[in-house]
Amino acid sequence: MAALVAVMFMVSFGTFEWASLRNVRNLPLGESVVMAATVITVIQTHDLAKGVLVGVLLSAFLFVRKLAKLVQIQSELVDGVRTYHVHGALFFVSVGGFLDALNYQEKVERVVLDLTHSHVWDHSAVAAIDKAVARFQKRGVEVDLQGMNEASAGIIGRLATFDKGGIAESSH
Repeated sequence: MAALVAVMFMVSFGTFEWASLRNVRNLPLGESVVMAATVITVIQTHDLAKGVLVGVLLSAFLFVRKLAKLVQIQSELVDGVRTYHVHGALFFVSVGGFLDALNYQEKVERVVLDLTHSHVWDHSAVAAIDKAVARFQKRGVEVDLQGMNEASAGIIGRLATFDKGGIAESSH
């Protein structure tokens, strides 16, 4: 057992990137937190698998938060029609920003949600689109969805609850 422990220590010392300790101040905060959480978990539990699990889960969480910040919505008003161009992935973390970016109080005849540069990933995104459509329709505004890729159109077609007659399906 002692020989196995010694071999594991030598492998650890040989494979660890010691220069990363000097550069920890220059690394993004998220990477430093993941590294520290992984090491602390391994030291506290004496279980490398648990440390790796904590590191992977924390990295996934930080990655999802970063993706949510990449969603951008640009709008334009032409002849009483407000078009919202959605760029980025719509999923459970990004739907709050999506809903907040839409102006439900504006007096327009029609709203177009252009999803050409977007992808709808999950039920939360479909629910957010449902909520947005319902808010506009409640004010008497016609809503069209345009530019959906095949996968987004499929999930919206299966899960959406708004009137599907107003969807302009177009794949690219």
